[in-house]
Amino acid sequence: MQCCICNKDSVGEVCNSCIRSEQVVYSKEWTYKEGLLVKKTEDFKVTVSNARVNGIAAMSTSESGMNARIDSFNHYVGYVQGVGTSSFNGKPAPMVHIKSATGLERYLIFPQLADEAGLKSAIDEAKGKMMGAGGGAAAGGPSPEVQEKLNKLNLLKANGILSEDEYQKEKAKLGL
Repeated sequence: MQCCICNKDSVGEVCNSCIRSEQVVYSKEWTYKEGLLVKKTEDFKVTVSNARVNGIAAMSTSESGMNARIDSFNHYVGYVQGVGTSSFNGKPAPMVHIKSATGLERYLIFPQLADEAGLKSAIDEAKGKMMGAGGGAAAGGPSPEVQEKLNKLNLLKANGILSEDEYQKEKAKLGL
């Protein structure tokens, strides 16, 4: 597997070098409490950085949250499609939609997280840091593949892995 940011060989989506240069934007831990009699509890966590979104959440392959299971997750922030609302055990909950380049699509659900706006703004900020000052692709801009490569270059530059000269040379290779 290759690192989503620098394309070096990696065990996961993001290599150790890029992980070491990441900057945490948002972190939250809480306990989900369910039921009056059983008093079942689950510990949840979400951390957003300029490279990854990780933690423990309810994960589902459907937007409705059906058949969700609680597990740990670790995804490249560039794969975040958006933040919305889903349901967990019949109650509304913040949700993060992930879709990877390999076609993996899942929904991370955070029951009883009272800070949906904070999570959304942290993901927007992280994606902004990942993409650099230019933000996302504009109408009539580069193709999605070129934009993804540009996003990775911007992240490498923002984290000091690429110098300005190296960044400009790689950007020129993309035809930009």
